[in-house]
Amino acid sequence: MDSFKQRLIVDIGNTFYKYLFGGIVLSCKDPKIIFENFKRVNIEIAVCYYSSVNKANLRKLKEAFKDSEFIELKNTVTEEELEKMKLIVDNFSYLGDDMFFDLCGGHASSLLVDIGTANKILYIDENGKFQGGAIGVGFYMHNKALSDNTSLLELFDVTLPPDLISLNTKDAINASLLYGEAFKVISYYRYYLKRNPDLKLIVSGGGAKLLMQVFSKLNFDSYIYVDSLVLKGMRRVLSLKGEEND
Repeated sequence: MDSFKQRLIVDIGNTFYKYLFGGIVLSCKDPKIIFENFKRVNIEIAVCYYSSVNKANLRKLKEAFKDSEFIELKNTVTEEELEKMKLIVDNFSYLGDDMFFDLCGGHASSLLVDIGTANKILYIDENGKFQGGAIGVGFYMHNKALSDNTSLLELFDVTLPPDLISLNTKDAINASLLYGEAFKVISYYRYYLKRNPDLKLIVSGGGAKLLMQVFSKLNFDSYIYVDSLVLKGMRRVLSLKGEEND
């Protein structure tokens, strides 16, 4: 049976590879799994458009798809394409790929929250201009930092505690982490909402579903969930170029 060629869109993070296939966002830690999945259904990847924040993980992907052409999509984006998306990003050449494509997946009057290895909050004003962002440690990094830099605290799994405070160490750490992150996001949103009544809060990333569980505990539902803002932004750019492909 002849193989058929296809373009692949991949977001290479510090922990996971996320990619689009059949309109569905999939993720894994080993790019060989991605390659084997395509090989199993007789698909050859001709071109791989990628966004990368981790050079070592990019090398692993290139090793897995050694016969494919690799294009860092961010380097192909023009100011004209940003204008078509109604975005103003003055410093896009200095932004990391992940933050840049988060913005491409957003729109005017949006606060973008990407929960991953690092947690990012990005503000796009009512004119579509990126005003800046805030970057903090991700959920796992938070707990690992406490474990690595103290004598008595263990490396606890990140799980949702029953309340905002606790009498046991594991739940107390996770309460500070998860409820603290939720309160931070909500506070940022409400602060910019006063300036911009049309502001939409968009939540994305690998840890977003856990954050949304915390929102539910706090009876907060003023947000929109997007599985992967980065992949949405990459797909949007490729669509403008006439090269969109699942």
